[in-house]
Amino acid sequence: METLEKQVIETKVSVSKKVELTYAEIKKLKQLNIDAINNRLANINNVEVSQENEIDYLILSDFDYWIQNKAELISRFNCTHQQISTRFIKLHKLGKIPYTKVVKEKILEPIEEFISWNKFNAVCDKLLQIIKHNSVQSNCMNQYKNHFGKTKETARRKFVYEVMKSNIQGNICALSSTNLIVETYLNHFLNDIQIDAVEINEETQKIMAQKVATTTMKIDSYLGDICEHILNQETNHYSHLNLDFMSTLPIAFPMALKVMNAKKIKKGGLTAFTFQYNLRSIKMTHSKESNRIIKLLNKYNKCTTTINQEKNNAEISKIINATTTFLNTEVPKGYELIDIVFYHDGCCMAQAIYKKI
Repeated sequence: METLEKQVIETKVSVSKKVELTYAEIKKLKQLNIDAINNRLANINNVEVSQENEIDYLILSDFDYWIQNKAELISRFNCTHQQISTRFIKLHKLGKIPYTKVVKEKILEPIEEFISWNKFNAVCDKLLQIIKHNSVQSNCMNQYKNHFGKTKETARRKFVYEVMKSNIQGNICALSSTNLIVETYLNHFLNDIQIDAVEINEETQKIMAQKVATTTMKIDSYLGDICEHILNQETNHYSHLNLDFMSTLPIAFPMALKVMNAKKIKKGGLTAFTFQYNLRSIKMTHSKESNRIIKLLNKYNKCTTTINQEKNNAEISKIINATTTFLNTEVPKGYELIDIVFYHDGCCMAQAIYKKI
């Protein structure tokens, strides 16, 4: 066997255990026909290399080529862009390849290039079946009962998909359900996150903590008020916030606004908050800001008309239009409104998603 070919085989065996050679050391092998070597190796019984190590080996064999041709790696190994990017990141952390500007730009390519909304939903459907099989039952007074509502699922997935598209990972704070549905999706699609799951009700948080203890997800459970928890963190601590409130817009919006303006979220990070939109008149509260929001909603509601609709549908249409007008008009400074999802999970609900710019 030729010396160079033998060296490649030995290198590949070492890669299957741990990447031992640096980019500079292995760069001289790039003129080799990699496919020919792979065919030879296929006949050697004692060499077993995982897909991840196959990818690592190719990256190391010709970094300059593969950093510019990730699509070829994706096609060759039938995997996602994120999986390939992960290999580049891990090799860099091991000190095996340089982390140039080109690498950074290539790694942060948009998520749409390798997973569509339909494919994303198909994966979530399979994950949801597992979650339902292992679901937690509770008789807590404050427990949200419709965890698996179909339209609620749409709102959850919209948030997770937007997080994926942002290409920003890191710390995420969530007002979580005991079944950790959103958290399961996030952990499946993202590889570098840490979730703070916060719950103010002691009994519910206890159930959540027990659920967390049974999972391998990177998640910690906290007892307390989620807004206070976020405000106690350092500047730019969180990448994303998932504030799954159950209160009405005049109460939920000021709470969301408080944490969004506190400089705890990184640039490009997302904040989603949910709220009820009522069909009946919302009574004035003691909060000055809440009363201001109610007056604006009533103003927008009166200016909205519907034609040839049944009374209930007309009311729904009017409050949706009033809510949409309010959210588009009252966008917090330094943010842009990404999406509004209206859904029904036992009561009329909506989710607003903002991006920090």
